[in-house]
Amino acid sequence: MNVDKIKDAGWEASTELEKGVQKTYDWFLNNQDEFKEVKL
Repeated sequence: MNVDKIKDAGWEASTELEKGVQKTYDWFLNNQDEFKEVKL
């Protein structure tokens, strides 16, 4: 993924990608009951 443009704008990641994915997955596992009724 090329993030040059967003970095040029001054953005910096506060979480490493692997840790962010793990945190998101953990959050989903802990909150998935909230989404079982959602129908797209």
